[in-house]
Amino acid sequence: MISRRALLSYIAAIGSAAVTTRALANRWFGSHSETVEKLTAELQGRMFLRGEAGYDELRLGAVWNARKPARYPPAIVMAESESDVIAAVRLAKAKGWQVGVRSTGHSWVAPHTRDNALLINLSRMQDVAIDTEANVVSVTPAVQGQVLGKALRDKQLMFPTGHCYGVGLGGYVLSGGHGWNSRLWGPACANLKALDLVTADGEIIHADKDKNPDYFWAARGSGPGFFGVATRFYLQAHALPTVMRLSRYEFPLDVLEELFTWVRTNMETFPRILEVLIQGSAPDGTPRIKITAVALGYSDEEVAAALAIIDGAPFINKASNKALGIHVILPAQEESPTAQEPHGARIAMDGTWTSAPADTLVPRLRELFSSYPTSRSFVMWQSWGPVQKLDDMAYSIQADVYISCGAVYEDAADDVRCDAWVNENMKRLEPLSVGSMMNDDNMIARKSRYLTDDASRRLEALRARHDPHRLFVSFLKS
Repeated sequence: MISRRALLSYIAAIGSAAVTTRALANRWFGSHSETVEKLTAELQGRMFLRGEAGYDELRLGAVWNARKPARYPPAIVMAESESDVIAAVRLAKAKGWQVGVRSTGHSWVAPHTRDNALLINLSRMQDVAIDTEANVVSVTPAVQGQVLGKALRDKQLMFPTGHCYGVGLGGYVLSGGHGWNSRLWGPACANLKALDLVTADGEIIHADKDKNPDYFWAARGSGPGFFGVATRFYLQAHALPTVMRLSRYEFPLDVLEELFTWVRTNMETFPRILEVLIQGSAPDGTPRIKITAVALGYSDEEVAAALAIIDGAPFINKASNKALGIHVILPAQEESPTAQEPHGARIAMDGTWTSAPADTLVPRLRELFSSYPTSRSFVMWQSWGPVQKLDDMAYSIQADVYISCGAVYEDAADDVRCDAWVNENMKRLEPLSVGSMMNDDNMIARKSRYLTDDASRRLEALRARHDPHRLFVSFLKS
């Protein structure tokens, strides 16, 4: 690990051995040694070169999935500030490296970790500031959803943070971000008011709809395709719902067709405060279906009426277990021991958007919900529609339903089998797909689209304008 002081001390220490500063810099960094030496000296945070003590621990720790990619950045910078990000970007440019950015590493395919790309780790940059007059929160990308949620709750505010514990705001906001009450407030990226970022020229700029609008458009939905390093988000917060309740029902598999047909047919009538998630799993070897209906509103009557829609469904009396109207506090502050995407597990995942009608979609669901490669694996249905009208932004693909499947396991020997289960399920749904959500998508195994064709062309045109030498890594291709 190399800090500014460590580098200079090391250089001084070996000076008597007739090794010059330039020779040492050339040995470590190659050409442009004076520039590289100067930029390295500007770093307040530590830089870990490949092969140095601590490097591999940080490389592996930058990926939340226990399946670690066999990709090796030439160096990792643990940024302490925006100044460190600027110096790191300029260092990579001087060295001829690309740049990858990691906030919390929750993306299971880890597009931030690349060969020949300096990895800028933002995890030490933790800051939250709330403007209660404008209901805008200024926050660094490495702050996790539950941390932001608690800070906002203390001010009687809320932001649509991710459903899972430990999700950092960086990739979540940039990639779209479907979270709590997003059916009402929109995805996270639609609630991004502005951001600060470091450009490919190593300059810090502010971007919103009026100032540097190219960057603002791209930041709202381009995910790993963003051509900059976001260092601060300015997010629109909302009044904290005063009533939060959920109802949960569990069913045997033989209710599948009736259940999904009713939900798909009626979901467009669901009030926006009602979120309906359907999960399939087989923890004891017997496949079952669970519906969780969450209502976040501002009166008991409003929330009760929303939950009553599901409780009045014609198949509800076939539930083997149910819990009604449970008071909850969201976003959750504790990691659930039954979390669908637990840290430390091996994960294979993929997902797809579809607006197919019930008579076309439902017949394809039985096999999907019938077999699982492990006891912890799952399938998830999110009732998202009717599709929301959003401002013009990179985020441009939505549909009525989002379906994802995740294989969760521990043994590397199961990689091939679990990958096959995910890939085969997605292939079965592919004819009905309009695209994928890049937060879940397996961008290596399945080449789906995350943006409309027009948005994709626009993104690449903006990249050519603002990052012509492709300093920043983009979507994974292999």
